[in-house]
Amino acid sequence: MKPVAFSGFSFVDGGISAAKGIKVSGADRFGLILSDRPLAAVCYPHRELFAPQALLAGNFSDEKKVAASAAKTLSLPEDALQVVSLSFGDPVTEKEVEESLWKERTGKFLKVVSGDTPAVEAAVEFRFGDHKCRIGGCYGEKGFLLTTDAEIPAFLLQIALDEAARRLFPKGEKENLLLSSGKVEHSPIVKQDERFFAFANGVYILLFNLIRLGAGEDGLVEYIVTGTERKEQAIALCGALMRAPFAANGTTLLEIAAGQGLLNGEKIVSLQICSENGKIRLAENGIFETLDKVRAQKVLEGKECKVLLTVKSGHENAWMAVSRKKKMEEQNETSAEIK
Repeated sequence: MKPVAFSGFSFVDGGISAAKGIKVSGADRFGLILSDRPLAAVCYPHRELFAPQALLAGNFSDEKKVAASAAKTLSLPEDALQVVSLSFGDPVTEKEVEESLWKERTGKFLKVVSGDTPAVEAAVEFRFGDHKCRIGGCYGEKGFLLTTDAEIPAFLLQIALDEAARRLFPKGEKENLLLSSGKVEHSPIVKQDERFFAFANGVYILLFNLIRLGAGEDGLVEYIVTGTERKEQAIALCGALMRAPFAANGTTLLEIAAGQGLLNGEKIVSLQICSENGKIRLAENGIFETLDKVRAQKVLEGKECKVLLTVKSGHENAWMAVSRKKKMEEQNETSAEIK
C-alpha cells in the first residue's frame, strides 16, 4: 500500500522521531521516547495520562518498579516518566530496563511496538503561517503512537485525537496515544480555530495512512460514505457497512444499516464496490442491480477494495478501513462469498 497525499500536507522522513524535541530509542523488548521538557499527552479511548518527559513502551512485569528504575537511570523524577503497554510478549523486568535503557536505536522501537504486525511508521509536515509543524507516528500491535512538535494544550490534543480515532476506529479496539513536544515556536493554539482544524486534519491524515501502510500485503477493505446531513450519521453508516458480511450483494451490505434505522429518510444515490480489478454497481437511485457474479468475484479479489455508499441529504462523509485478512478472519472464510 502506498500513502495517500492530501493538499497542504507532505510526507517527510523520520516517522515517529520526525517531530522536533523528540528522541526515540529501543532495546530488544521495550522502547523509549524522551523530550527535553514535559510532553502534553492524551489517549483514545480515554485514560489518565500526566505530562511526562519520557515514555517507556513495552510489556512490563511490574510497571511501578520499571518506572522507578528507568526514571533513576535517566536522572528524572518518577512522575516525569510514563509507562504504557503497546506490545505483547514476555514481560520485561526492571533489571532489563536498567541494563539497556538508552541505546538510541529507532528501528528497535518500531520492532517493539509492532510485534507481529508490520513495522510501519510515517510522518507529515504542514504549515502554520511561517512555521512548519510535523506529526509522526507508528503502527503498533495494540494501537498507534503519534508525536507532534506543534504547541497545543492537552485538551485540544484530546479533541483532535478523539475526532480522528472515532471516525477510524468505531469499536474503540485500538489505543491511540498522542504526545506533543510543543517545540515549534509558533503562537500557541488555544482554541478551535483555523490552525487547530489544520492540525486535526493532520492527525486524521496520518492515522489514515498508517492504517493503509499497516495493511501491507494483506490488502485493505475501505468503507466510504458520502452525502449525509450529519457527521455522526456518516460514521454510523460506515460502521454498519464494515460490520456487514463482505459480499457483492447490495441487500446484504445494507441490511444491518437498515435494521438499525440508519437509512430512514435517506435516498440511496449509489452503492458500489471498486478495486484495481474493476467496479460493480450494487444499487442506483434506490434500485438494486442484477449482478454478474463472475465479474463481481473478480472485483472482490482485488487487493484494495472500496465499498462506496452515497446518499442524498447533505455534504458530510466518513471513511473507515480494515485489513482484508482481518475481515476474512472475522467471517471465518478465506474468500468473499457471492450470495
